[in-house]
Amino acid sequence: MKIEKKRYDSFVCGLCWAIILCYVCAFCYINLVVTPQFYCTDMYEDVILSAEMWKGKTIFPSNWVFGNQVYVVATPVLAAFVYGLTGNALLSMGIASSIMAILVLLSFEWMLRTVFSRLRDRLVAVIVLITMIAFFGDAVEFVNGWQLLFTLCTFYACYAITTFLAFGCYLRKEPPRSMVALTALLCFATGIQSLRQTAITILPMIAMELLCIFWRAYKKEKLVTEAFWLTLVFTVANLLGVVAGKSIPVAQQHIYGTVNFASIREYLTRFYENLKLISVLVAIRRFKYSTWKMPILLVGVVFGTVCVWRYRKEKEAALLYLMILSLLAILGIGTITKMEMREIYYFMIYPLAACMITLLVSKSSPKMEAVLLGAVIVAFPVCWHIDVMPSFEQIHDREQDISYQVYEDLRDSGIATMYSSWNRCEKVAIAGNLEINAGFWDREDEPFNPIPYLCKTDTFNATPEKVAYLFYSPEEVDLAIEKAQQAGVTMTLLYEYPEHGMYVYTAPINLMEYYLTFPSNE
Repeated sequence: MKIEKKRYDSFVCGLCWAIILCYVCAFCYINLVVTPQFYCTDMYEDVILSAEMWKGKTIFPSNWVFGNQVYVVATPVLAAFVYGLTGNALLSMGIASSIMAILVLLSFEWMLRTVFSRLRDRLVAVIVLITMIAFFGDAVEFVNGWQLLFTLCTFYACYAITTFLAFGCYLRKEPPRSMVALTALLCFATGIQSLRQTAITILPMIAMELLCIFWRAYKKEKLVTEAFWLTLVFTVANLLGVVAGKSIPVAQQHIYGTVNFASIREYLTRFYENLKLISVLVAIRRFKYSTWKMPILLVGVVFGTVCVWRYRKEKEAALLYLMILSLLAILGIGTITKMEMREIYYFMIYPLAACMITLLVSKSSPKMEAVLLGAVIVAFPVCWHIDVMPSFEQIHDREQDISYQVYEDLRDSGIATMYSSWNRCEKVAIAGNLEINAGFWDREDEPFNPIPYLCKTDTFNATPEKVAYLFYSPEEVDLAIEKAQQAGVTMTLLYEYPEHGMYVYTAPINLMEYYLTFPSNE
């Protein structure tokens, strides 16, 4: 019987390794041969920043204006080192993202070792994590899926890695000192980057430790444990990073919100709006309205509540509590402040769900465990067909991507810089392997209002004769013509692609420079 069980475990582990390998190969392949449609403006700017880091031999280039976060250990920093070897910014970001993807999975598995002793359970958790992100995130059209933690993971990979390592250290009775030192260093570095790590990792650990202290006091046990000192070390390291970040002389424009002293009704409204953001990450992206996704979130909350209550005395409960507190920290910030919240801020919903599902599988009877394992494995080909295959098809369907044609036309016309609304013309820049620069205004209904951050300081100072403006609807063109007339100039149509809703214009002056206001470098 033991031999049969061992063979069964080996078979399941081998199958899990094969599935994970397929996913990782898909991530790496897409990263290295990715098409413009996979990029959004944030990703494009991170690619440009990585090249500037290498050229200036600094992670804080003097010619760059940062947004809410600077980068110290994020993907663009790794991409900068790779750029020094390849000389190709897009390829470097693809390689760096692939490395970060693997580090995310490795750190997640290392954290799981504290609660799941069987390798099979940890591999199942990794598969569930990847499958949920790929399926519910919809990699082809949105940045909340693979592009959050895997494909072109320029957003939260470093925060996820640091969180997994910190939680893994916290849950171990005697964590390796080398890992404690590494995690403290990462907490410091991400503290310099932004307050995101504080909200995702530090606040949950502080809350968890306070609850544990109260519980130990009630039980009349020793109040201070190893976990307390680890929480203190990581908190101090992170706060020192935040202080150090404030003293670094870089051009940066913060768009954080402030504490929102408002009515109970407004708080409830913001609370509900943030719940809808969370629901987007756990419901099929193809649903048009996020409100219709709320029942799926509610079902997940009920499942999670039952799971936590049922296994509240198990060693896995502490990990679930940390992840829940992480989500609650973001939810609280989104409710009581005016900060603009986005779906990806709640990415911890994925590892939480993966751990809960794995816990359910591992605690089931042998027959039920086999059924649930089968469901996890069957979900892989379904997800692969729905999300991975369309990604491959998009990569190889270059002729259908208008970005390449627009790039070739602009290049033939001697255009060196183009401007458009946010998340638009970066795809043309990617199609041309960054030979044409790109700059952006914020909204389609406010053309030529430059976004003066996440860009080089000379982005909006290009020579007028080498500048083009890309518009994506006749209505946007009309607004631009009217605003150009207010500046005393008339725009000229250069190219139009009406079947794609794209129009390219030029002007005798640089209209972006005309309306430019950069933040102070002080």
